Amino acid sequence: MRILTTLILVAVTLPAQQQPVHVMLDMHVDPWDNNVPWMAKQATYNERIVNMNWVLDRVELLGMKVGFQASGPFMEMVVEQANSAGANASGPAVLRRCYQNGGTIGSHSHTEIKGAAPFDWPALGYSGYTPAEAAQTWTDSLTWATAAIDAAFGGAPPEPIGDILDMKQFHLPEDEAQIFSLFATHGMGMRAARGMRPFYDWFGHDAWQPHRPSQANILAEDLSTPFVSLVVGGVIGTPSTAGITHNMTAPYVKREFLQLYLNWRHDDRLGLPERVWSWGFGGHAFDFAPGSQTRTDFLDVTGWLASHFIGRVEPTGSVAMQWSNYREAKDAYVAWESAHPATSHFDYQPAGADWAAYPYLRAVSEELRDTFWVADITSIAGVTAFHLTDGANDMVVLWRDLGTSVEDLSPWIGPDARVVNLETGVEVGRDPTAVNVGVAPVIVTERVPRLSSSGAASLGSTVTFTITTDPDTSVELWASPSTASINLAHIGLVQLDPLSLYLIGSGVTDPSGSWTFSATVPSAPSFAGMTLNFQGIAWTNDSLTPRVTLDALSLTAY
Repeated sequence: MRILTTLILVAVTLPAQQQPVHVMLDMHVDPWDNNVPWMAKQATYNERIVNMNWVLDRVELLGMKVGFQASGPFMEMVVEQANSAGANASGPAVLRRCYQNGGTIGSHSHTEIKGAAPFDWPALGYSGYTPAEAAQTWTDSLTWATAAIDAAFGGAPPEPIGDILDMKQFHLPEDEAQIFSLFATHGMGMRAARGMRPFYDWFGHDAWQPHRPSQANILAEDLSTPFVSLVVGGVIGTPSTAGITHNMTAPYVKREFLQLYLNWRHDDRLGLPERVWSWGFGGHAFDFAPGSQTRTDFLDVTGWLASHFIGRVEPTGSVAMQWSNYREAKDAYVAWESAHPATSHFDYQPAGADWAAYPYLRAVSEELRDTFWVADITSIAGVTAFHLTDGANDMVVLWRDLGTSVEDLSPWIGPDARVVNLETGVEVGRDPTAVNVGVAPVIVTERVPRLSSSGAASLGSTVTFTITTDPDTSVELWASPSTASINLAHIGLVQLDPLSLYLIGSGVTDPSGSWTFSATVPSAPSFAGMTLNFQGIAWTNDSLTPRVTLDALSLTAY
């Protein structure tokens, strides 16, 4: 009777817990070359407006939102055009359209300050500036953003300008104490969180929760901070942005969204505590020029998201994701913290990669990192599946909304494969022709460290061992006189006795992903008939994860 009661309680207490993922687009206008003539500046301004209207045409068709941020030079141009041609001129009109679509207009600044002459915005550079000069970049950009909003609405904005102008993107200052002071001085409530980049470097994806960052560590939370950090990825369609390696071409963006969705779905399916989820991508107005890769990939990704995930209703009844904007994501977080007082929403304390503190599914990071989308797989009835690759190895991520089935993945995956539960990290199979698929997602992957040997194990002879895995990966070769069969989450099937292990050799794989180690069998007769068992380890994910080789070898000296 107690078991039955427990089952009923579990069924009753697993409601839909997660709000839809807030998927955001950040579009901003950078400062342009200050040294070109007025006519060139005006031509650049007009090009930006044409591109912005193209983006707005697309997002409005989809029901998507845009978070718009602009630098001082653009905003000064808006004011000039409103004064000379009226509030219905192209610049003021597109600014109003951005607000009507997204509800906020943010200030974006690099190192420029306002000069004495009209349309003069000299750059300070990224070194040698004073705190007062850094503060001036904020004051000048906000002054002209305020004037532009006022001019665009003919002196009668629909709400207080301070509520509209509530997002700050910036390059200066770099000192967190001064950054926090400037947020307090200007009363701004949202920060575009450039400083959270280390999280991507450590784990291969951005952080997905808005939070109030600590001054000492932007990845940690301080509930007294008066503003909220919101993360949006780099420029869509580019392999890197401003020297930051974050591949934002369409195949990589789709994979990163799958990582987010698998984490969100796990929490929702299991009725775990509610979190606010946000994610997105960005682009400068100039990136959206006709014929650009940014335009192509923007159309690709937004169409893919709209087809698969926007408005998707889970078996729990939860909606998976929605087009959103900065204000909506911030408001969702503020509502969440009101309902969860004195509770941290995202609080990553370590100064480096630490799986113990990682707030998401470790296996999703481990298995999908550095991979990219190849195709949707639509030919397996009742199964959602996606074909990915890392450029050398294929993999398929798949799950069912309900029920179970056994599926043949051999059209996409070769014979040497691991099947890993992406929620637990446990290896659950090795046969790609008979993969058990249920509601917990699995990955069937060819990315498998292998161990092989050549040469006879006769006395006095040389045996060469080869570990094959990703290039430039730290590897180790271990031996034991005894075998075992221990399936360890995130590590794999350990086939050596852990109580009698010996490290034989270690090294780093070459650019082809291969490492070799040669050992001579002792020629002493006493070694004849002795058996040793061998297995390798590859330290994957930038040496975060020790993954054992699929194979273990048993060699008997003779």
